[in-house]
Formats: sequence, C-alpha cells, structure tokens
Amino acid sequence: MNGLCRDRGWVSALEAAAQLGIALPGNTIVPLLRHDVPEIRTGACRCACASPAAIPLLLELLDDADRGVAREAACALGRMGRGEARPALLRLLREAPSAAVIDAVSAVADEECLVILGRIARTKPDLAEAALAGLDSIGSSRAMKIAAASRRIPPS
Repeated sequence: MNGLCRDRGWVSALEAAAQLGIALPGNTIVPLLRHDVPEIRTGACRCACASPAAIPLLLELLDDADRGVAREAACALGRMGRGEARPALLRLLREAPSAAVIDAVSAVADEECLVILGRIARTKPDLAEAALAGLDSIGSSRAMKIAAASRRIPPS
C-alpha cells in the first residue's frame, strides 16, 4: 500500500507541475519516464524538457503500450519541435484531436497538418479556436490563408 500511495503522490505532483507549465530537468525526469506506472510516465512526458537524456526516452515512448503515454510523448516531442513526432501527431489529429495535440503539432506542422487543422477549425466547434490559434502560431503564408478561409466559414 505504501508504494501505491507514493505512486499517487507522484501522479498528483506531476499533474500539478504540468498544469503550472514546469519542465523538470533531465536528471529528475529520466527515472519518471522509465517508471512502471503508466500514469507516472504520462505525467513525466508532460513535464519533460528538451534534455539530451529525455529525448531518446520520449522517442521510445512513442511506441508505449499505454496509448495515453504514447500520446503525451508525441505531444512533448512536438512542443520541442522534434519532427519525429509528426507522424504520431498527424494520426492523433485525425483520430483524436485535442487542444494539446493541436498545440504540439504547431511546432512541427507540414502541409498535411495545415489542411487537417483547417478542417478541424471548420468542423469541430469545440476545437475551432485552438486550431485557428495553431494555424496563426505557425505563421506561414499557407497557414494564414487556411486560417483566413476557415474564419470565413462558420464551424458546423
């Protein structure tokens, strides 16, 4: 039971750190990314910084058996601007879009991502604002055109 309480403590602490936008240093985050408990790995992904020690582990976690861990690893890598996350983020944009995925893909978006973000802006009212903000943050002329066109067409 003591281990379970300690695990819950880590989950709560990582959740709080993620909500505050705290990135933990590599020497702190590495053991948490390797933890047996998926919820701890998930929280660690949310708090990972772009350290040379964390990036290889995040890349490994893209294939984690726990889908939540894999999603958060992809989001962490995307926020770091790591193109290796693009395929996973693209799949998530198609299958399970969320504000976090949209935010993460913005740093690594390619043409296909831009088109999907535009589609999300037009067809998912609950994510339209996030998709438009993502397109705006990309700032390319193509992203700006897609955002402008999406703004003219009200979300359905």
